[in-house]
Amino acid sequence: MQDVKTVISICYNLRPSDLLAMVCVCKDFKNILDECINPLAGEIWKNSRKQFTIFHDKEPPPRMRQQTFARLLTFEKGCQFCKTKLRTCTIYWIPGVRSCKECMVPRAFSESIFENTFKLDNEILGLIAPVTPSIQPKLVYYWGEHVKNIIAFLMKYDGNIQFDLNNLREQVENNYKEVQHYHDWLSNLHKLYIRVQEHYFDKLNEELNSEIFIRLQNEEEFKTIKSEIHANPFLIQDWPKYKARILRMFPRIYQSSLKRRMKQNSERIFRNQIKIVKGLRKLTYGTVERPLNKIISIWDPLYQYLAICPSYVNPPESDESVYTREFIEKTLLPILKKEADQLRATRVTPPPYLLDINGALRVGSLRSQPVFECRLCSKIEPSSLKNFRLHISISHKLEDSLKNIVSVAKLNCDAVVTHLFYAFFDSCN
Repeated sequence: MQDVKTVISICYNLRPSDLLAMVCVCKDFKNILDECINPLAGEIWKNSRKQFTIFHDKEPPPRMRQQTFARLLTFEKGCQFCKTKLRTCTIYWIPGVRSCKECMVPRAFSESIFENTFKLDNEILGLIAPVTPSIQPKLVYYWGEHVKNIIAFLMKYDGNIQFDLNNLREQVENNYKEVQHYHDWLSNLHKLYIRVQEHYFDKLNEELNSEIFIRLQNEEEFKTIKSEIHANPFLIQDWPKYKARILRMFPRIYQSSLKRRMKQNSERIFRNQIKIVKGLRKLTYGTVERPLNKIISIWDPLYQYLAICPSYVNPPESDESVYTREFIEKTLLPILKKEADQLRATRVTPPPYLLDINGALRVGSLRSQPVFECRLCSKIEPSSLKNFRLHISISHKLEDSLKNIVSVAKLNCDAVVTHLFYAFFDSCN
């Protein structure tokens, strides 16, 4: 007896889900929590529901036990049939089940099936309360077991059937009104807590970096969390757990975001470097005589150090319209020349030089452009490296080797100016 009192006192402090688990442990626990056996069982279930759930302000429908009411409202268990927690579950009060729509469809029958297949008239169907809420819009469904029970009742009945049928119809109408009231109550509560959960997501958005939160929306795990919450908004007390799951996703999202920003930054730098080289080309001359619209010689030390000048390696961040001729000529070019002079003064090792044969063979894609001339003759126009190698092999009977190329080749500086872009880039994007 003392043990039973101890168990009962413990039960008063357990959640409905824990009590439901206890019922399945053994027969003794089941009997302790059975309202038909233990007079205190109803109070245990009621206290648990009021203390640990959001459904503390509602009593069960007439003729429904506290245990059944608590079991139906245990939404954290998901669907009673498929056990899923990722689909919205509804309490269908007439059959007394908590189910997703996908599991209800094969377990209930529409009015048309009874009329056309089983040939049941409206008189009999009027004795059965329809499933509430309706499983499909504009269709009336009945719970299969209820139909079987009413048919069995009619087949065995031998009393004043008309009187009892009238009472049964009245009872069905009252039941339907009652469950409709409970359905409306639960539906309104569901909408309310959906708004509450959205408020929590809004607060999370305010706490986090907006870019990170936007990237969260595309994460499958975040979508799963949100679908779980939307499918069951009554788990409001579990928000800290969901928030912790979301925060655990941050390192991966941050790394992904960092890589994306680095890639974007790299692309921005590359685009701005292209603008700089194209802008400098318009200001550069190669011959000794300086044209009026050119201000810098291809022989200027700038071109020896341009590839490692800080303002070229990390160009000023600006849009397309800023890299005008005036900006490059009056603002950027003086900065680049100053940086090149400083690098030269401090004897920094320069990168491969575009006007040196060895350098021209290594920078960008200049070797594929017509910039090479022959020191041994003046018959050949500036040509690509491929054509130049063919020329020295056929015209001068020289072996096609790097040593011979370096010794007999020279660069046409005007051609280098024309193809300046390819001294820094492999191809034009």
